[in-house]
Parts: sequence; C-alpha cells; structure tokens
Amino acid sequence: MQTAVTDMLAGLIREGIADSGDYIDADTGLLMCGKCRSKKQTVVKLIGRTMKPSCLCRCKSKELEKEEQKRKDKELMEGIFRLKSAGLHGV
Repeated sequence: MQTAVTDMLAGLIREGIADSGDYIDADTGLLMCGKCRSKKQTVVKLIGRTMKPSCLCRCKSKELEKEEQKRKDKELMEGIFRLKSAGLHGV
C-alpha cells in the first residue's frame, strides 16, 4: 500500500501538481501541501463519479493574491504616470 501511495505522489510531482514536501493524507487520500498543511485536492461527485481535481492550498492562494495586488498596484502607478505626463505636455 505504501508503495502505491509513493508512486502516486511521484506521479503528481512529475505532472507539476505536487511539490516536494507534499504528502498524501492517510485518512482522506488527498494530496496535502507540505508547507501550510492544507488540501491541494478536493473531492467532487459528478454524475455518479467521484473525482479528485487539484485545488489551491492556502499558501499558494495567498501567494497568487499578493501577485494580483502587485499587478493592480503597478497598473495604477502606470496610469497615474500617463495622466501626469499628458497633463504636463500643455505647460
């Protein structure tokens, strides 16, 4: 059984779904983040089938939120710069 879990985790790492340090929870069988210990997979039941698609763990979600905020801040600053440049041309 342990070999099957290890093989499955190795496959997830190769596919880019799992990172080193991630592990399979013994109770749920779901992939867990090695950093924040939250789920990287969830269970979805659809038309009589049960699937385990990937989802964002807490630390990855926070990381993406920070990146998005940086992008918005950069766009705002670029917009301000453009407005200031356009306003100074008439002087």
